[in-house]
Amino acid sequence: MTHFPLTDEQQRFVEHDGEAFVKACPGAGKTRAIVGRIYRISQTLLPRRGIAVLSFTNTAVDEFKERCRTQGLEKVLRYPSFIGTFDAFVSHFIVLPAGLPGVPAKPIIVDSWASLGIEVRLQGEKAFPGKGVSLDKFNAKECTIDPHSIGHAGLKTHIKDHKGDYEKAAASYRQNLWRKGFLSSADARIIALKNLAKEGWAASLGGALVARFQEVIVDEAQDCNPLDLKLLEWLRQHGLPVTIVCDPDQAIYGFRHGNPTDLQCFASIYKSDSLFSFTGNFRSSSHICSLAATLRARTQPDYAKGKNSTITIPIHVISYKGSPVPSAVGQSFIHIAESVGIKLDQTNILGHKRRAALQAAGMAASVVSSGDSKVALIAGAVGAFWSSSGSSKERESALRAVEKLILLLMGKIEKDEPIAKAVERNGIHGRWLRRVALELIMSLPMNCKDNNDERSAWLEVLRGAVSDLGLDCAAGFTVKSFFRCPAKNEWSRLIDQVATPGLQCATVHEAKGREYEAVCLVIPPNRAPSNHTEQLIAAWEGRLSSEALRVAYVGITRAKKLIAIAVPAAYQPRLASILTRAGVTWELKDLA
Repeated sequence: MTHFPLTDEQQRFVEHDGEAFVKACPGAGKTRAIVGRIYRISQTLLPRRGIAVLSFTNTAVDEFKERCRTQGLEKVLRYPSFIGTFDAFVSHFIVLPAGLPGVPAKPIIVDSWASLGIEVRLQGEKAFPGKGVSLDKFNAKECTIDPHSIGHAGLKTHIKDHKGDYEKAAASYRQNLWRKGFLSSADARIIALKNLAKEGWAASLGGALVARFQEVIVDEAQDCNPLDLKLLEWLRQHGLPVTIVCDPDQAIYGFRHGNPTDLQCFASIYKSDSLFSFTGNFRSSSHICSLAATLRARTQPDYAKGKNSTITIPIHVISYKGSPVPSAVGQSFIHIAESVGIKLDQTNILGHKRRAALQAAGMAASVVSSGDSKVALIAGAVGAFWSSSGSSKERESALRAVEKLILLLMGKIEKDEPIAKAVERNGIHGRWLRRVALELIMSLPMNCKDNNDERSAWLEVLRGAVSDLGLDCAAGFTVKSFFRCPAKNEWSRLIDQVATPGLQCATVHEAKGREYEAVCLVIPPNRAPSNHTEQLIAAWEGRLSSEALRVAYVGITRAKKLIAIAVPAAYQPRLASILTRAGVTWELKDLA
């Protein structure tokens, strides 16, 4: 058997014959249990049969692969087994084999349109003077948009006033991308379901998958949207056992149209002896478990079982006044963490939106729009690339932004053309482009003070660095005319971001699946008309089903020993009432 101990709950799941549906609390050791099940199934596999293990992030997939290697399960990392993201499974087995009707090229499937920087804009008199709308905001099936999904108040109003125009523009843009062979992961699901509606083709594919895989295991299944569940239902209907592992209280991808209710309906098709629960939390202290229980309908706290179960550090509430979130929040959190012996590199400041976390960390959460300025665009890329709080996705987006600017300077990319297509069309080697983009970013100063002399000096360094690359400029361009000095001086703020060295901050979505010794969850000031903070506290008081509440739940359950909640002073009494009523041990740090 496996080389690590399992709880009785985990052992029953590992040994269960046939598919299973598991609800696991945070820190329940579900990855360990899944690897144990993989080990057990792998011992019975016939030649040319394998297991499929799917999750929703590359980080989770990498963790499974590493755990399998340490358990001597290298064979499940190779054909005929498959360990990868749900997107990769759909693309590899359902979309790519059939191709796109009328498109001779092999489809290129991207995680999101945002990863290519694709935005929908109106032209002429209806143009909005600011950033466009990510094509991801439009429903992949009907190409409709909910204006309330837009955070920027001005853009939201503009979309409300021109909703039909935006949807028409988005549909045209999407069709143009499809004709060029580009699909987002959401589009791929639409194509997949259309392929599965072809009875003969679908029957052949179903038979092939059943012959290849003994079981499909889906981790983090609370992230499934209705299209994902339809695909899983199709697999089951063709005789392929599907095992689900999830925590519905951690369903925080509503923008993908997922809903915990849909998953609960899916659970109802499993037999009663196939339903399992993992209830022990091996990550967090009992105080953190008690706090987490206030954020969900199930009131009983999870049982703290791990080495941190006896930690007695109380929950800390940091009350602050004003807007934006003051940097004193981050400094207070550092002081609290250091007072209990937790090092700075073992902490993280989290927010539902990045801006609140950045502000608490003492970084200027930029609200500067780069507009059409090439200087502002590259300054923003430099700021994002070097940001201590930047995620790998943000750094990748920064490099892509620089790649696009290089292609624009060379006249090698058309309007609204994806980089990959431009590279292919012009016979440019992708590795060369990435190397040049990286060289350019590395050669530019990482900050620029907010004065004219510093801005002029930074701009001269930029022009010199681009000239040193020896690129052939497109007709009508010189390096100086391409990187023209912006009319407004705001662009320097995009790279003038300084935080306490070693202090990390991130969105809750980025931190999902990770754990830290200490976490500070930042609740931002309430702003009308969205009133997100008011809605969060009201849902918390009533234990209502709310994605904002689930986001807070995920953020809080990342912590092992210490959790601090930064809350506006106006809401501190209501939060105090919630915690006291639930018997949570807490202390107040009043910065107001």
